[in-house]
Formats: sequence, C-alpha cells, structure tokens
Amino acid sequence: MTISRLLFLCCLVLSASAHSKPFTLDQDIQPQRLDLTPMKNRPNSKAVGVQGVTIDNGHYFYVKGHGMTQPVDVILEAPDDRNVSLDIFLSTWSNPVLSSSTENTGLTTHQLTAYGEFGIRVTGPNTGTPYLLSVVAHPDIAPTLGNPFTAQQQQTADSVAQPESSTPSETSGSLMYIVIGLLLIIIILVALLLKKRGAAVVVIGFCSITWISAPPAEANESTDDTLRIQPGGFEDPLNESSWEGMTTDQADKVWNGGVKTIEYLTKFKEGWDAYQALDSCMSIESPPNMPLVPSFCPVANGLEDSDGGSYIMNSGQDCSQCFTDSRMAFNKARLDLEKLRVIYSCTKKMSNAAIAAGDSMSGIHGYSGVIWQGQRHEISRSVEKMEKAYDQKYPELMKNLQNAMVDMAICEAQYGTPDWYDRFGFIYFEFMRDAYKRKD
Repeated sequence: MTISRLLFLCCLVLSASAHSKPFTLDQDIQPQRLDLTPMKNRPNSKAVGVQGVTIDNGHYFYVKGHGMTQPVDVILEAPDDRNVSLDIFLSTWSNPVLSSSTENTGLTTHQLTAYGEFGIRVTGPNTGTPYLLSVVAHPDIAPTLGNPFTAQQQQTADSVAQPESSTPSETSGSLMYIVIGLLLIIIILVALLLKKRGAAVVVIGFCSITWISAPPAEANESTDDTLRIQPGGFEDPLNESSWEGMTTDQADKVWNGGVKTIEYLTKFKEGWDAYQALDSCMSIESPPNMPLVPSFCPVANGLEDSDGGSYIMNSGQDCSQCFTDSRMAFNKARLDLEKLRVIYSCTKKMSNAAIAAGDSMSGIHGYSGVIWQGQRHEISRSVEKMEKAYDQKYPELMKNLQNAMVDMAICEAQYGTPDWYDRFGFIYFEFMRDAYKRKD
C-alpha cells in the first residue's frame, strides 16, 4: 500500500477533522471537547456522556470521533419537573441548527448525521438543575448510491462455453489498450508527485484543517466542578450519590438520571433515512443524470455492514461469483468519491460562513482589523490547501473506479461481451470523471 493511499485512508477515517468546532470571536465561549469512544455493550458504536448541572451562561461542547456515514443520537435527560434546553450548532455559535427542550417529558433527542465536528449548548432557566447529556454514534451505514446497471441478455450457451472462439484478437486488443491507459495514468501521477514535493503535506493538511477559535480544553477532562464526562456513555442509571461533589448552590441531588436515556437507546432501530443531515451539503447520493450501463449482473450488489463492523458484499441472487469482488470495489470507489466531494463542499461552505461571521463580529468584540485579517488569511490559505488536496486525490479515486470496471469487464467477457468496457463501461467512467472534477 502506497504512502499516498495510507494518507487518504487516514483522511476518510478521520473525516471529522475536516473542520474544527463552530467558529466564534466571543472569548466568553470556551467549549469543552467531547471525544466519542467505544461502548462496551454495543459493538461498533461509540459514545460519550456528560453529567452536569446548569449554570448561568450554559455549557458549550463540541463532539469529535464520528464519521459522516454514522447515525448520531444526541440525548438530553433532566428531571420531569425541570426544563433544560438543548441547542446544536454547526458552522458558528451564532445560530443553532437544531433546538429543543426537555419540558415536562424529561427527555429530548436529536437524530443527525454530520461530516465533522458539531457544537452543543445546554442551558436552563435556573442554575443547579441536574442533567445527563449523551452522544451516541451508531455503526456505519453505507448510503444507497443508486444502481447504474440494467439487464443485458446473456449470449448463447455455445458462446459462453467457448468464449475463446469469439474474436480473441479483439478481446486481447481491448485489454492491451486498457493496460496502456492505466500505465499512462500511473506515469502521470508519479511525475506529478515528484514535481510537487509537498503533496503529502497537502493531503495531511486536508485531513486536519482547523479554524481560528477559542482554545479547546483537554479532551474528556474538565476543571469545571459542574461537569463530569464519561467516555463510552452511561451504561447504567445514576443514583443519588453520584452527584456528590458537583457544586452549585441550588443543585438538586435527589434524581436517578439515565433511566429514560437507556430506555430510548433500547428502542433504537438503524435506518439512514431517520437521521437528519446537519447541513444540506451532506447529501450523499449519485450524481444526477447517471447513465445506465448494460450488464449481465444488473442487481445493485450494495455494501452491507458485517458483524465485525466492516462492509461486506450483498451478493446478487442471479449473478456469477466472478462479479462479487469487482462490484464491491466499484461501489467502494463510488462511495469514496462521494465522501471526498462532501468533505470538500461542506468544508468550503463552513469556511465561507466562518469568514462572514468574523467580518461581521470583529468590530463588535473589539478585535482590531489587523488581527482579524490575519485570521481571515489563515482560513483562506487552508481552503487553498484543501483545493490542492482534492485535485491530488481525485485522479487516484478515478483510477480505483476504472480498475474495478476493468475487472468487471473480465467477468462480462465470460458471458459473451468481450468489449464491455469499450462499448458501455467507458461511457459511465467518463460521466463520473466529469461529475466529480472540481469546478470551483
């Protein structure tokens, strides 16, 4: 595995680092970092829990450790006779994206997906009200990208039994052109990497872009005696004694918190459509006007989550085993292209929002023009690095897609279509190359 591929895998796994916590110039906002960590009783899920009591200005948090294809539950529980509010933020701390309160039910929840870090604020009309905040990231779900294949008639039994009799010179010629094309792509990529020595630095920069904001507290550590953070979440309800040592003058210690949170999680049913994306740029789907490609194996053959947390092939009922590996690689390449597009478009949108917020707030908070312009320059420079990183990874992912389609062509040839890529696959590949090429 090449260094560049390792860097890209790191980028996808750590896609939550594509941008930092919501932007602010308000020095009074000091958000506490919440790192999601594995849960004991829920395989492939991660969580973090916060045991807190409300304070005057509210508690601010930002969440790390989830992926863009992980459904996330944000759960706030409080005593039934209290009203505690939950706000969720994305680009800036100025305006919440989602808001709710426990009111008289003692529980409020939000089901969401996010491509990177998001912010949470917990407030109450009175200080000292106890609450439990839980954030749970469920196992990855591969979104449906649509089926680009349509049925193609199988050739006669004689042609299938003896594929070597069907224009072997044309088959070998097609494969030769494909191999030459792949070699040219590899040569060009190597030349670009040698010419641009900072390529690896750019990729790392793309994976770890951050914006200037208030300095974060240490992960899962807090000197605030109104907060206690529990990695992995709360496995059991808390008793009255668990609130000892948490100070505010009016703190209510007589509350067994956690019962409603655990009851809610036991009723959870996985389903991508039930979760709301925090930003419209997070729509994960195939590009519009996707062409249909004739294939002997027209079933979607999507990816499914296995018990071990990795994606496995949902094999077609009527397709040869020959298609399994190539179709899995094909679908993974499509999903990787979508992830790259989402990371880019959402991060760029976030940068524009951060710049707009900084331009409008710099005078209000007493920041001099020189200081803000320096911060503004850093944000703009990070965007430029991200654009270069996209342009570096785009040809590699397109190559992965083409390799998968070449493998599919070998399977199609076994069923009587030796020139499948030249006749059908090439049209789809050209469509994808144009659809995912960066245009801004």
